[in-house]
Amino acid sequence: MNNILSCQKSPILSICVPTYNRAYYLKECLDSVIESAIGTYDDIEIVISDNASTDNTQEIVENYINNYNFIFYKRNKTNVIDENFFIAASLAKGEYIWIFADDDKMEKSAISSVLKYIKQDYNLIICNYSLWDKNFKSIYKKKFYSVSNNVEFNNHNEILREFGNKLQFLSSIVVKKTTFFNLAEDEYDALHEYGISFAYSLYCGIVKNVKAVLIAEPLLKYRGNNSPITDTKIWYKYFATGSTLLINKLKNKGYSRNAVYSAKNIVLKQYILHDISLRKRNGEILSGIFKLIYPYYKNQLLFWIIAVPMLFSPKLILVIANKIVISLKQVRGFLLFKSIRE
Repeated sequence: MNNILSCQKSPILSICVPTYNRAYYLKECLDSVIESAIGTYDDIEIVISDNASTDNTQEIVENYINNYNFIFYKRNKTNVIDENFFIAASLAKGEYIWIFADDDKMEKSAISSVLKYIKQDYNLIICNYSLWDKNFKSIYKKKFYSVSNNVEFNNHNEILREFGNKLQFLSSIVVKKTTFFNLAEDEYDALHEYGISFAYSLYCGIVKNVKAVLIAEPLLKYRGNNSPITDTKIWYKYFATGSTLLINKLKNKGYSRNAVYSAKNIVLKQYILHDISLRKRNGEILSGIFKLIYPYYKNQLLFWIIAVPMLFSPKLILVIANKIVISLKQVRGFLLFKSIRE
C-alpha cells in the first residue's frame, strides 16, 4: 500500500499528519482526531504522510482506512525529514490545512471550534494548547498562551512581535493553503535542518494579507519530553541559530526592525533564559553557551542585562533567585484569589 485514496470529496479542512516511526503515538493521535471530528466528517480529511517508517505505521493506518473514508495515506520512498511537512500539506485538498504532529492529541472540541473560525474567513488560526508529560499523565501547564479571551490580529508585524518563533509549533497552526504555499521551494529548502521552514513560509504568507485569531481555549495537548533537542548543541541550533536565522530573514520580507527586535527578545525570554536557568540549577557546565548565542543576540539589551549575568553567576544565586520568583508568583496568585473571593 504505497498510495491509498479513500476520500474523493473536497473538504474544507485538511488535517495533515507527517509521521515517522511513531506507530504507537500515531494511533493515539488519530484516535483523538477522529473523536474530535465526530459530526464534521463531511468537512474534513486526514492526510498521513509517512516518512518511510520502518515500524508498523503502515499497518496501523490500514486499519483506520478500512473504517473511515476520509483518510488519505502516502508513503515517501526515503526519510526527507522536515520536507515532509510540505509534502503532507501539498497532498491536502482542503481550503485550510492543519499540519498536526503525530504525537500530539486534539481535544474533543478542536475541529468544530476551528471550523467555526474558518467560516469567519480568518486565514490564520492559532490554537492554544496544554502541555503534558510524555505519557499524558501529568499536566505541566493548562494554557501555553495565558489569555482569557480570543485575540485578533490584522497586522503581520503585530503577530511577529507577539509570537516570535512560537509559531514553529505546527500543531497549533491552522492556515489557508494559499497563504502557506507562497514561496518557491529553494527559498525554504535550506531551512529544514533548523526546523524553521514551516514558520518561515507561514510568516512570509501573511505579510500582504492577514486576518488572524488566537483561540483562548486549549484545543490540543502537547506531548512533552518526547524529543532529542534537549541536548545542548541541538537545542541552541534550533533556538539560537535557527530562530535567529528565521527572524533575520523576515527583515527582507516586509517586517519592521521593531518587530524583529521584539521577536528576538521572545526567543531569549521564552527559551534561552529558561534553558540557562534550568541547566545551571541542574549543575550542568555552561561554558560553551555564551559562544553559541553571542553572535545572534549581541545587539539585544536583554542578552547583556539578564542572559550574561545568569551564565556567569554562581549556581547558588540562581537557585535563590528562582525560589524568590516562585514565591512572588504564589503570593500574586493568593492575592488574586482573595480579591476574587471578596
